[in-house]
Amino acid sequence: MPYIAIVALQLLFVFHTVRTGRETIWIWILVFVPGIGCAAYFITQIMPELGHSRTARKAQNRLTKAIDPQR
Repeated sequence: MPYIAIVALQLLFVFHTVRTGRETIWIWILVFVPGIGCAAYFITQIMPELGHSRTARKAQNRLTKAIDPQR
C-alpha cells in the first residue's frame, strides 16, 4: 500500500514539473530516487511557492497583528 502512495506522489510531482516548466532533471530525480526525490522536490520547489500565495500573506499579516498590534 505505501508503494501506491509513493507512485501516486511521483506522478503528481512529475505532472507538476511538466506543467510548470521546471527543469527536466527533476523528472529524472523523481523517477529514479522516489522517496528522497519527492521530499527534495517538495522542499525546494513547492514550499517556496506556497509562501508567495495570497492566503499565506494574509495569514502572515494576521499573525503579525496578533503578536504586535501596534506595529
